[in-house]
Amino acid sequence: MIFTKKTSIVTKLKNKALPKKSTEFFKNPDTALTVKNLLVELIENDEFENPKMSGAVGDPLGYVISDQSKSVASYSYSSNLSGYKNWIFIITVSNSGKSNDISVLEYNFVASENSVLPPEWIPWSERIEPEDFTEYDVVPYIENDDNLITTEDYQKANLKALQIESEPESEITDPNKNVLDFIELASADTAYKNRIITNQSLKSTLNKWYEGRRGPNSISSSISSENCSTCAYFVKLDGKFGDKFGVCFNTYSSDEGSVISNDHGCGAHSETDNFHSKKLWAQSDFHLDESSIIITGEE
Repeated sequence: MIFTKKTSIVTKLKNKALPKKSTEFFKNPDTALTVKNLLVELIENDEFENPKMSGAVGDPLGYVISDQSKSVASYSYSSNLSGYKNWIFIITVSNSGKSNDISVLEYNFVASENSVLPPEWIPWSERIEPEDFTEYDVVPYIENDDNLITTEDYQKANLKALQIESEPESEITDPNKNVLDFIELASADTAYKNRIITNQSLKSTLNKWYEGRRGPNSISSSISSENCSTCAYFVKLDGKFGDKFGVCFNTYSSDEGSVISNDHGCGAHSETDNFHSKKLWAQSDFHLDESSIIITGEE
């Protein structure tokens, strides 16, 4: 709601003696009142036609005479607007010192040092979280994505890694990045991709999967008597990922179509039934609690 408005409205102080100079004119208490009335009129009747602006201008806070021109002064007033505590209205006026004319140069609504301000604005592409996206959204392109590496850099990193492996005592001297972070990728399909995922990003994602709700520490795993590795609906992934992860093909499982760890588990295991499943807690025997029975009447 910060605004600045330049204008050229001229008004007069009625029935007042002419000031000897502008500084005396600005010191006159009647001048501050007239300037406030001008500000109120400008705010309420200008393009800011908003009923909430009625009564917005509060008490005078003082004035400052310009160092460059003694005929220009700025008056400040407190704000009565709800939600804008410690904000200030400022109106700049001029007077020639030869008449009671007041020329309004501009007016502003600004924050002070103690004003309540919103958090610093963060671009949408930086504040968006993975859970905010749906299948209908388009992810913004990130040119310098730390999770990716260009195929050209990958090929150079691979060659350098091979040199390192052939010379065990050699050291990596590249100050910009550790080439070992970009090798041992699950699939380096460089022929059809401009960029590929880094090994570091792969490891981070795999750890997140394993520690998440489709890993061995989930609630469903705690109540399952068997893990997914022995389930007929569990299909291992190809390559080195298959040592830890697979995909669930069980229609009755909440994990269907998802990547799960082989030591994950759920109640839809193909080889178990409800009689063999674990319980989250030991169920005590049922008993009748007669301590809270209320007798409502007698027959």
